[in-house]
Amino acid sequence: MKILENLFNKHGAKINAFANNKYVSSVRDTFISTLPIIMPASFFILFTQLALNNMFGLPAFLGKEHAMVTYLNDVSQVLVKGTLNMFALFACFKLASLISMKEGKDPVGTGLVSLAAFFIMTPDFSMNYTSSRGLFSAVLIAIMATRLFNALTDSEKLKIKMPDQVPPAVAKSFAELLPATLTLSSFAALSGAFSMFSTSMPDMITLLIQAPLSNVAGNVWGILTLDIIQNTLWLFGIHGGAVLGGVRSLLFGPMQDDNLRGVAEGMSMWDLPHDVTWLSYDLYANVGGAGASLALVIAILIASRRAHYRTVAKIAIVPCIFNICETAVFGLPIILNPLLAIPFVLAPTLMLGFAAFMTFIGFVPPLGIVVPWTTPVGFGAFLASGGSWQAGLVALGGLAIGVMVYLPFIRYANKVAEPGELIDAKEEAPTLNANIAASESKA
Repeated sequence: MKILENLFNKHGAKINAFANNKYVSSVRDTFISTLPIIMPASFFILFTQLALNNMFGLPAFLGKEHAMVTYLNDVSQVLVKGTLNMFALFACFKLASLISMKEGKDPVGTGLVSLAAFFIMTPDFSMNYTSSRGLFSAVLIAIMATRLFNALTDSEKLKIKMPDQVPPAVAKSFAELLPATLTLSSFAALSGAFSMFSTSMPDMITLLIQAPLSNVAGNVWGILTLDIIQNTLWLFGIHGGAVLGGVRSLLFGPMQDDNLRGVAEGMSMWDLPHDVTWLSYDLYANVGGAGASLALVIAILIASRRAHYRTVAKIAIVPCIFNICETAVFGLPIILNPLLAIPFVLAPTLMLGFAAFMTFIGFVPPLGIVVPWTTPVGFGAFLASGGSWQAGLVALGGLAIGVMVYLPFIRYANKVAEPGELIDAKEEAPTLNANIAASESKA
């Protein structure tokens, strides 16, 4: 622990600088800001999964060819086409606008130029390029276009200045006219260069970057590795999710979108393309928040005799039920706490391993429907699996594993506590003082 502490003391500033880098933070915020688009699709897909279930849904009562069943299927398809299948476009525009805002530039104008650059570089507008499968391309093109466009707009020589009587919106458009023209012309020339070799920039990015990274990290081992790094950062007061959010979204976002799209297209939950995604980690291992904090709080309420631990656990239990961990992490605290460092990293790792094993053997289907991150343990997995009770059971079983991992460390914390820190000692002290006072009065 001392070695790690020294390491993070030495490099902590660099880690925080990485998390606050305008490109990394903008990528992270881009995915967060697209939730209002993704969540409605997820909720409707969940509704149709239940309403159109052949065993207990509308088809069982009305028949598969009924007009209502057909209508709901059509609505689901249209909603997916307008949201999930356009995800790369939303990401491209939003990322460019966020970077521009941080640079004090025009966010809308930059977003539109970046979106146009993405269209120029994309050979066609099929789902392979506009959905999350084209996410890496969208991110790189947005950054490149934003950098070039903003650099050109800084040049006074390229600004077409209008008289003061001209409305501001018109003057602004003319000021950005030449920078936008040069930016888009540059991307058109680059697209032409790629076409000479019968390829495109998005195809090359997929071949050289996205596919290799997905093959290496797009599995349970990649998720476990990122999980360990993320929770280790928490131990030193660094918000692991904030630091790695952008990287995580790029690596695992397309996998989750593939599963969600498969559900929307009528694929069986058992046949989804990815057995384990980051959603599996959130709903099976990250219960209560970082380090499976709900398991920690339950273990404290079961076995801890430390007054401070129990007080914090009683306060933190409700937030942890909804996966908000800050009360427990900072209240105990977990930060630089050698007694709880090991289970804080180990518990969610074992919980995810258990859930992945149960998925691989076919006991539970893969998770395909995105649910709000505040959904309580068990219920979230039940919904994300399209109503599989096995998924809810596995989530609760994982929680039990997490509690068992924490319990030995909580009991050891009792043993090494100072006498005044224990509940028993605090309860015995008033009685002992009363006995002494009574003896002195008799004397």
